[in-house]
Amino acid sequence: SSLKPEMCSQVAAWLANPAIKYNFIPLFPESEDELKAYFENSGRSYFIIYYNSEPVGVIGADNIDNGSRKLEMKKFIGNTNLHGKGIGKFATFLFLYYSFIIFGFDKVYIHSGDANIRNIILNSKFGFELEGIFFDDVLVQSAKKDVVRMGLLKARWLEIFSPS
Repeated sequence: SSLKPEMCSQVAAWLANPAIKYNFIPLFPESEDELKAYFENSGRSYFIIYYNSEPVGVIGADNIDNGSRKLEMKKFIGNTNLHGKGIGKFATFLFLYYSFIIFGFDKVYIHSGDANIRNIILNSKFGFELEGIFFDDVLVQSAKKDVVRMGLLKARWLEIFSPS
């Protein structure tokens, strides 16, 4: 369901975990009030991920560009005990369906805070392809980090996931 302002305290608590917080380029805001303002921006559309009727994470669109029909996808499972259970994969599939089929976007892209091979392999299973690596592109905790950009075109996603 859509991310409601009252969920921002839970999102802020999840983002307090450095293992989640530092995966995003740029970082999500830290305070509950800043998060509310961030998620209310018209260039964004975020949803809460539920598992067994409990909120467990966030997925959504950032930098929505209606003119070019593209958006940036960001997601995380905030409950680290649930990592590796396929919840993020299922949420990603639903989000891509929503983006390409329901809203007719042509491209979804993601930025990753490092060249995490596991993440690259996971995203490539959905059809994402490496578009580039931006070396020493951001400063995170006083250290320069590379940024990986991957993109997925609607036509490629349909090739993979349309019934034959």
